[in-house]
Amino acid sequence: MVGATFSLAYFVFDTSLNLTTQEKQVAGFADVARHLEPSGRFVIEVGVPDLRRLPPGESARPFHVSPTPLGFDEYDVAGQGLVSHHQVFTDGRWRVTSIPFRYVCRPSST
Repeated sequence: MVGATFSLAYFVFDTSLNLTTQEKQVAGFADVARHLEPSGRFVIEVGVPDLRRLPPGESARPFHVSPTPLGFDEYDVAGQGLVSHHQVFTDGRWRVTSIPFRYVCRPSST
C-alpha cells in the first residue's frame, strides 16, 4: 500500500483494460484519486476497440492472420469485454493464450 500522494499518476499500456469488471475499474480509479495531490493529474493510456469494424451479428475479429502466429479478439459487446486469443505454432505444437479485457465505450448517438 502506498501512503504518499503524487502530482502525477498514470495507467499505461492498457492497465485499465486489465481490470476486468466495472467494479474493479472504479476501485482502481478511486485508488489513484486517493493518492493524487489536489491539483494532480491522472493520465490513462488505453487502446480503444474498433467496434465499427466488427460485422453485425459477429463476435470475433482477427488482428493477425499468418501460418503462425494467429490472433483474434472475441467481443462481448453488451458486457463491454473482450478476450484476446493468441495462437503460436512452435516445436510441432500450438500454444494458445487467451487474455480477458474490459473496455468502456460511450454509446453511439442516434
